[in-house]
Amino acid sequence: IMFDTSESINIKGITSVPGSETIGKKEFYKYFDKQDVDKIQSVTGIESLRVVKEDQCVSDLMLIAGKKLIQSLNWKPEEIKVLVVVTQSYDYQLPATSCLLQEKLNLGNDCACLDINLGCSGYVYGIWLISKLLNINNKFGLLLVGDTSSKMVCPYDRATAMLFGDAGTATALEFDPKSNKKYFSLYTDGKGSKNLIIPSSGYRIPVTDKTLKREKVNGGFKPALTDLYMDGTEIFKFTLAQAIPSVKELIREYDIDVSRIDYFVFHQANMFLIEHIIKKLKLDSSKVLTTIKYFGNTSSASIPLTMTEHFSKNRLKHESSFLLSGFGVGYSWGNIFMNIKEDTYFETLP
Repeated sequence: IMFDTSESINIKGITSVPGSETIGKKEFYKYFDKQDVDKIQSVTGIESLRVVKEDQCVSDLMLIAGKKLIQSLNWKPEEIKVLVVVTQSYDYQLPATSCLLQEKLNLGNDCACLDINLGCSGYVYGIWLISKLLNINNKFGLLLVGDTSSKMVCPYDRATAMLFGDAGTATALEFDPKSNKKYFSLYTDGKGSKNLIIPSSGYRIPVTDKTLKREKVNGGFKPALTDLYMDGTEIFKFTLAQAIPSVKELIREYDIDVSRIDYFVFHQANMFLIEHIIKKLKLDSSKVLTTIKYFGNTSSASIPLTMTEHFSKNRLKHESSFLLSGFGVGYSWGNIFMNIKEDTYFETLP
């Protein structure tokens, strides 16, 4: 267990850009039986997905989100001294996607840039890292988080095809000595890595004609080794055994009054799981924000996208407390308890 605190950092704004193309469940009738599609939809709570066009990368969405956020906050790009990109959908094996976005966002050459290869827990880890990197001499930081998971799945795989959407997000953070503390808990268990993985995606199992092949079996197709593999049962068991208790551990470690938390935002894995978390933690469901119905599982972008969807029109009426929790691929999971001020900028771009 890693518990940590951070002071003097405020979130100034969040923008989100989901994929521009909408896929409804009827689109999947050509791949699966209608009965199977309807059953999966009823369990996951996903009625549609937002995905990118074939020629788009997540960095394109991040660029739009970042530019709009910088403009909306009246920041000068050259004042941003830290840029962190969290994605598993990088443009290239090298160079780092953060380097590409530094140039496109017109940030200065004195901006420290780095990539983090994390998925579902990525937003929590990204906030924690930037909170450590910013100080009085590096006042402004930008966190870009997102994935194009739809590019990773096999369209014939029931376990993944109807779950994943795409989005890119930008979060602006500023050094502020008057800010309230943020409380973190961060965890890793690599023994679960085999349960959510693209086996042939690096140098351990190089991409070949064989690993690209989707085999025909039992009237359907077996995903290629270059497709995302997910053992949903094991992921669910992990969430019950480790992710949910970790929220309790954060609350206990810092003596947080749960009844006074204004909003809970969990990684949008599926609605069945979120409802289970609400039940296990005995939460007021009206405080638990969700967006999975219209966007699907957007990996690392799911937490900030959920926040912008809820607060882009109905702004915070007062400084509010949030508990954010991300969990999944790695296994990697983490939580934040923090306050967000009422003047924080939120926007989901079309």
